[in-house]
Amino acid sequence: MPQYELNFYDYWRILKKRKWVIVISTLGIFVAAIIYTKRLTPVYKATSSVKIQERQTVAGLLVEYLSWTSADPIATSASLLTSQGMLEKVALELNLVKSDSPKTEIYKVINTLKGSIKTERIKDTNIIEITITSDKAKEAADIANKVAVVFVKESLLEKAKQVRQVREFVESQLKTIGDKLKEAEEKLKQFRQGEEVTGIAVQLQNSLADLNVKLENLLAKTTEKHPQVIMFKDEIKQLEERLSKVPEKELEFARLTRDVNIYEKTYTMLKEKYEEARIAEVEKVGDVSIVNSADVPGSPSWPNKRLNVMLGGLTGLMLGFILAFVTEQLDTSISTIEDVEGFIKLPVLGVIPYLEREKEKRKGFLHREHISRSEEIENMRTKLLTRSEKQSTLAESYNILETNVCSNFLDKEKGRAILITSTAPKEGKSLTVANLGIAIAQRGHRVIIIDGDLRRPILYKLFGLERGSGLTDILSGKVSLNNAVRKFTDILMGSKDWGEVLKVPSLNKLHILTCGQLHVHPPALLGSQQMNSLLEELKANYDIILFDSPPVLPITDASIIGPKMDAVILIYQVGKTSRSALLRSKMQLESVGAKVRGVVLNCITPQAEMGRSYYYYNYRYYGKEPKKSEA
Repeated sequence: MPQYELNFYDYWRILKKRKWVIVISTLGIFVAAIIYTKRLTPVYKATSSVKIQERQTVAGLLVEYLSWTSADPIATSASLLTSQGMLEKVALELNLVKSDSPKTEIYKVINTLKGSIKTERIKDTNIIEITITSDKAKEAADIANKVAVVFVKESLLEKAKQVRQVREFVESQLKTIGDKLKEAEEKLKQFRQGEEVTGIAVQLQNSLADLNVKLENLLAKTTEKHPQVIMFKDEIKQLEERLSKVPEKELEFARLTRDVNIYEKTYTMLKEKYEEARIAEVEKVGDVSIVNSADVPGSPSWPNKRLNVMLGGLTGLMLGFILAFVTEQLDTSISTIEDVEGFIKLPVLGVIPYLEREKEKRKGFLHREHISRSEEIENMRTKLLTRSEKQSTLAESYNILETNVCSNFLDKEKGRAILITSTAPKEGKSLTVANLGIAIAQRGHRVIIIDGDLRRPILYKLFGLERGSGLTDILSGKVSLNNAVRKFTDILMGSKDWGEVLKVPSLNKLHILTCGQLHVHPPALLGSQQMNSLLEELKANYDIILFDSPPVLPITDASIIGPKMDAVILIYQVGKTSRSALLRSKMQLESVGAKVRGVVLNCITPQAEMGRSYYYYNYRYYGKEPKKSEA
């Protein structure tokens, strides 16, 4: 079966038709986005930054040595910025809590501050950014600046504490080394008073130490076989031999002298460090400094009102497009003839108005009674043109349909066979066939109506005829065409209002062929060669052959007889059958070679907008003479 693909015009038609869905959706989401954005609590961001200095002084290096850990000092500082103790001091200085406030209240404020603060190290620097989020712009800036100030103050206090500890440690070491130096000097003094020494051991030890240093430096550049290396080794060996022969008192004197020298050097170094620690303790220069102070933000960082409103509009527009196409797919109604023609790609040949039943008028829409088959047929008979006023809306609708059918399908040289069917049952095809046949006969054309619905025939009942011999009997060879066709006299006798029938002009040109006896397998008859011969015979005797067949989708009959016809017309009852089913019916017929030439819209209510050129409900204004009371 061929598939129908939407083209650009179809998309444009749907968007144009459903423009209010798109407009309402866009405006609705747009306004909702504005209202939602206005109701959101704005969030402001303020950022300050601090720099972590590296200690350069000897005292600073000593402090780092004494307080050294393997942790990253920048990461440690970032963690300290969000620590509970730090935030508690910030809360106290900002008067967010008091020192005597309950612990639960203090913890609540601290947790709020912790949730609003974020620290981040600027890449490849010693600078840490402190970002505060708050629903108040000034509060965000105040907290960001206060955190930086408190951190600098706490860092200074921590450094002062460490420097003091260093000073106290150096001071205690200085006293200990000083005492040891005095003791070593006293021992050396007493030894010199008791013994006479030359100091040769001291000289030899110093010379030996110098040679060892020179040898190590030379070996780093040369090999063991170098002449100067060999020379140094010989000299060292000679000095060691001489030193081994020095008297014991000379060696003791050398040891005491060495102890005094070591203690003197250590004491001098500690004295320098002590002075540096005292200076560092007095100068009160911290390792942390404020790089940037936070300014009061002029606009919130969230929500982005302009972006939200823009996204709301775009979302509404996209949702509108989606709803437009979804509504189009779910909608089974027709609003304009142009929509039908654009969707199914077939011309609308006629528009038949909706007429209420008498019981519906009495009971109303919510209390409609179930109508039996006989009552339904009687109601349909009231809508035949033989009972309608000549200038009624219904009559004019069928006259327009007749004009369109004859102008498009009537051939002066031979008859034209037209199949009239529908997508689903009860769409009004049989009543349309009957009235169209009457309208064609009124114009003076010879027309025959064939009741081709061999499953649920109804045409013979509309005209008040007996089913008798008909189509199935002709195709089975039981009767001839002339003996089966019902003519004007038969119609007249079967009508209860025969007086009205006599008023209809040229009705003697209307002939009817009933379905005949029901057959067990109608498709076999409709597809037979006898059917082809019958159509040829009918075309030779009639101008128009109207063939009523079962619906397309549930029954295969229309697909079998359709290719044999000169044209196929689809009856579509608005609101009963979906447009997609109508489109499937058309494609089903075309797939078997049927020539689908048009569609008739049936049961159009006054509420349906059928376009500027096809609105029939004001016909009464033009078609009837005004009453005297209206003149």
